[in-house]
Amino acid sequence: MRVRLLRSTYTHSGRKIYRRLIQLSEIIEYLERYLELKPLGIVELPLEEACGMVLAEDIRAPNDYPPFDRALYDGYAVISDDVCTAREDRPVTLKVKGFIKAGDVVKVEIKSGECYEVATGALIPYPADTIIPYEYTSEMNGSIQIFKPFRKGFGIQYAASDIAKGEVIFRKGTLIDSKTLSILASIGVCKVKVYRKPIVGIIAVGNELVSVHERLSLGKIFESNSFMVRGFLRELNVPYRYYGIMPDVFDKVKSAVDKALEECDIVVTIGGTSAGREDIVFKVFETYEPGVIVHGVKIKPGSPLVIALSHKKLLIGLPGFPLSCYYTLHLIVKPILLKLMGLELRESHLQAILLKDVEGVPGYRRILPVLAKDVQGRILVYPIHVHSGYLRISAYCDGFIVVPEDVELLKRGSKVEYYPTSNVRYDITFIGSHCPLFEDFLHTLKGFNVRVIFSGSMGGIEAIRHSIADMAGIHLYKPKEGYNTWIIKELKLKNVVLVRGYLREQGLIYNPKLDIKDFSDILTRSLRFVNRNKGSGTRVLIELLLEETCRKLNITVDEAKKKIRGFNLEVSTHEAVALAIKNGKADVGVGIRYVAEKYGLAFRSLNFEVYDIVVRKDFTRREVFRRLILEFKKFLQERVASYPGYKLLEESGEVIYEA
Repeated sequence: MRVRLLRSTYTHSGRKIYRRLIQLSEIIEYLERYLELKPLGIVELPLEEACGMVLAEDIRAPNDYPPFDRALYDGYAVISDDVCTAREDRPVTLKVKGFIKAGDVVKVEIKSGECYEVATGALIPYPADTIIPYEYTSEMNGSIQIFKPFRKGFGIQYAASDIAKGEVIFRKGTLIDSKTLSILASIGVCKVKVYRKPIVGIIAVGNELVSVHERLSLGKIFESNSFMVRGFLRELNVPYRYYGIMPDVFDKVKSAVDKALEECDIVVTIGGTSAGREDIVFKVFETYEPGVIVHGVKIKPGSPLVIALSHKKLLIGLPGFPLSCYYTLHLIVKPILLKLMGLELRESHLQAILLKDVEGVPGYRRILPVLAKDVQGRILVYPIHVHSGYLRISAYCDGFIVVPEDVELLKRGSKVEYYPTSNVRYDITFIGSHCPLFEDFLHTLKGFNVRVIFSGSMGGIEAIRHSIADMAGIHLYKPKEGYNTWIIKELKLKNVVLVRGYLREQGLIYNPKLDIKDFSDILTRSLRFVNRNKGSGTRVLIELLLEETCRKLNITVDEAKKKIRGFNLEVSTHEAVALAIKNGKADVGVGIRYVAEKYGLAFRSLNFEVYDIVVRKDFTRREVFRRLILEFKKFLQERVASYPGYKLLEESGEVIYEA
């Protein structure tokens, strides 16, 4: 069949126009129109080198296992008919003829009334058919008394009862693991024929990238995706070669790809795959024959994937954003590699139930990291909404879900495809408002695996409501109501307690070269502002400050939001506010004194807020919570003084409210 290749078209600026984006479900079938995805060859390896390889032929047992009748216990080999009447008050007495150790080569027989003492693994004397463990016997003057009958065959493993000579033990396509190696060795297999694994060449692309061994300057980022790719390949036991970082320069990328093609079976580049003017990976790939066959997949994040061929060798261009790269590895690269390794493709997802509504992206499969829990055999998943440039939150997630391309909205309670990516089990899951002090406290806990996700106060409340979080940090203020307790009442949260935390000094964080008196300066002086994310307690404070300022200036809130430069620039942590100002991206923001002093910025105090911890009642009944509270009180007493802008309250560390 003649297949028409994709050819790029460009605008006058040289930017790429996608001609046809491929559905995720079409990738393998589409690719195999050009290249049959099958193992690249067969090699014979000694058994000790075969772990992680895939068998290229059926394995038939060359020997029986076990090769002789052997004892499974230390004790006495007897004829079962001799002991069938044994009782505690009427023991049977047998004469002991000798002792057989494991490895002894003996040809002995016993008669009725006789037995042999045997060690575990020893040959069974003929015609003994039962082993009596030591604990049911009493030895005296060369004889033993037996106090309990045992059925015929007890304690004996007969020759070939596990594996018979000539039997097919493992089929072609079996992945060899530690258990497989042990079984193969036990039947005398010393070498195996396996499929040769593809060698993957890895190239990171981007002017902004620097090695983790270099100093970071403004506008640069550490190259990290290759570590993800290399780790991913190690997990699959796929060999690779890393060719380093290449700038967005055609000749340099082309040279690196040429070298990788000479030495590897597959070349994977990271970054530079989108449609921007500086994205040149697809241009390099098009220089090969037959060239680019896929440029763009209908998944979000992860759509700017490029797949090309250089004769029979695959070129895969992965997106540069961390989550995009991560998802394309799992959903696209992994199936390709498994077929090349000789493994059958199996469904790697599970059915799960959504805990909250999720919007789809018409025409695209939307991918979201999730937290998961198993409730009576049902997997419940809680999506975490993050941009594809973020990786930290997904590192704490249990997997991801895929929302179908023909769905605009998946309602809570809907079934969804869930791809587990982590086997880690956490003792404590904290979701909520960012606080450096409480984060430091959680990381001082010894002996517990702690998961910390900053999603803002309301994000924490929502995670508590769905029983995904054990604890949530909040600092939500309401005029006339005060801090935190009101939100529990208003939302009618049940089965939770509120643990009193501490005071944090909130204020304006700004460039020391500026003299900012109050929030109105942001409006009247047209200062560049950095905002906090919606749902955070600090954002609630900002909205209140804005309303108060608007009343003074006699303008509407909507007018003020349009006037404030950068009002829509939202960040999710206090550190991010400080760094935006430190790096000259903004002039002012709202945050805690601690980060202002940490980064050498000016601070104008506005108030002291109360930071508390909402805890699920079922978590309070666990030993981990009792220890956590004791450690929390101790930590506050010893450490709070070293955190500028923090103060203890009389009730710090105590439960102050239950619902």
